[in-house]
Amino acid sequence: MFTKLNTIKLMGIFCLILLNSFPATGAETKGEELIFISNRSVPAVSLTKNDIKYLFMGKKKTWANGTMTVVTMPEDPVFKKMFLHKYINKSPESFERYWKSKMYTSGNNAPLQFAKVKNLVAFVSTTKGAIGVIPIRYYNDSLKIMYIEK
Repeated sequence: MFTKLNTIKLMGIFCLILLNSFPATGAETKGEELIFISNRSVPAVSLTKNDIKYLFMGKKKTWANGTMTVVTMPEDPVFKKMFLHKYINKSPESFERYWKSKMYTSGNNAPLQFAKVKNLVAFVSTTKGAIGVIPIRYYNDSLKIMYIEK
């Protein structure tokens, strides 16, 4: 028979299990977990670290269904530094130089950067083929979470 204390303990354990079952990206900014999100039109459900690098470096330009990729990220300098180091293996300065050179030589566009994460979320949720990375607190049901393969 469950006592009130046992019920509270079980609820706490359930909450911990639920929180730990959320897709992990392995990235945090200011203690907040980041997640990769996409428009619901994107056929992929998961990404490898190489997929992330190819997307953000402009080397992967279409999804499996032929839809063009549209890559987005927040402008926040703390976020950018952490994200680029972990997933792209570049500093923000090196990333900017890479894209300036690539835009000059090939005409490709760098990932779109948003000053406000809520604007990034709105853009990804309404733009076919769009993908981005955001702090988890900005997630809503209009987005699809992209699981990161280990």
